[in-house]
Amino acid sequence: MVEVKYSLILAGGEGTRLKPYSDVIPKPLMPVGGVPCIRRIVERHISFGLIPVILIAGPHLVQLYRHEFRDLKKVKYVVERKKHGTAGDAVRAIKKLHLENEYVLIANGDDLTDINLYRLMDEHKSYNIATVAGIDQYQFDVGIIYLKELGQVGGFKEKPIYNGIVHTGPDLFSPSAYKYVKDGDDISKDWLPKMLEDGKQIGVYVEHTPWVDIGNIYKLEKANERFIHTKTHRG
Repeated sequence: MVEVKYSLILAGGEGTRLKPYSDVIPKPLMPVGGVPCIRRIVERHISFGLIPVILIAGPHLVQLYRHEFRDLKKVKYVVERKKHGTAGDAVRAIKKLHLENEYVLIANGDDLTDINLYRLMDEHKSYNIATVAGIDQYQFDVGIIYLKELGQVGGFKEKPIYNGIVHTGPDLFSPSAYKYVKDGDDISKDWLPKMLEDGKQIGVYVEHTPWVDIGNIYKLEKANERFIHTKTHRG
């Protein structure tokens, strides 16, 4: 297992699809089962020995996070006044904190998953430049229409199980990965594909486990249904 000391959480989400709720409460602080989403994620990462947990967000959100985590001294903050893409924000924070020689786990501040982080770290091989986490047998939240041709329905499937692997994160990056990022890059759309195009190997750790994001009001309601009786980081 590689030594991973730092967890970096992208926590600057605006929550435009959660309006009007997000006009009052920022997306990562949205309560899920009575506990702010970001607190569930932070406490889970700390429970796996990832200390400190580093939150990246704009000045206003960082101020709110400092208040939320006033009881936790194991949380650090990086203020970004301008968005530079998910990969851009992450690597800028890594450089600001002089972590260029460290393995870093990167997660989103609105994704709740039970993926075992010890096993993810153990899965990272020396020849992999990164190891991404995913789940199999993901169930869609909506019914699907199959087309036999354009404009013609071939069949229906209510909330089908997808048997491929859904990239959920968190993702573990080796120090050699950071040079592949430029300002504005996204992790999934730009950073990971660039490394593959350069012939680098990316590992994957897969679990059959629940995954919840709070990207819209419907998903937030589903998350609350699942976590209604759970006051800790574990679901």
